[in-house]
Amino acid sequence: MGRAHHRLRPRAFVPLAVGIVLICSIFFGVKWLENRERQPETRGDYHERQLVSEEIIEVQGEKYRKRSGVTTILLLGVDRDSNVENAGFRNGGQADFIRLVVFDSEEKTASQLAIDRDTMTPITILGVFGNRSGVRTVQICLAHYFGADRAQNAELTREAVSNLLLSTPIDFYASMNLDGISALNDFVGGVTVT
Repeated sequence: MGRAHHRLRPRAFVPLAVGIVLICSIFFGVKWLENRERQPETRGDYHERQLVSEEIIEVQGEKYRKRSGVTTILLLGVDRDSNVENAGFRNGGQADFIRLVVFDSEEKTASQLAIDRDTMTPITILGVFGNRSGVRTVQICLAHYFGADRAQNAELTREAVSNLLLSTPIDFYASMNLDGISALNDFVGGVTVT
């Protein structure tokens, strides 16, 4: 008996090849979308992007270069007691007091910028599972509401203030809850109210 030779036809490979290409396309398409969401592509005019990369900003036709030797500290006053723990990603309280203190080591000056709690600005919104679900323009005080703990609440507020101030870096932050007011009052020797 002789061997039976089966000749493979090229048409048999076509559905297999199409299936492999389809699966690979779906896999790499999903990966591309995930990476694009993590790092959104830069949009806008090339000239504007170039100005940002050179740390020059333009406001009403005037160009300004970001100064070096500047340290920024964000101070937050939150409308909740410190003994209340976050229950999920939407229970951090609101930042009713927002102040940015700026120290200039070259000029040897300190200045401050008070930010009204009702300033409308884009903030990051977290979903119920803690994932970033988008950006919405709301009152800046609400940025502190999202987050799993006090650190994330403050980080989200720091991000919102930085974005409000044209991506100005904020070096440090300090947050104080309502019950910290009495401790601060005692620290400065008390305040007489008539």
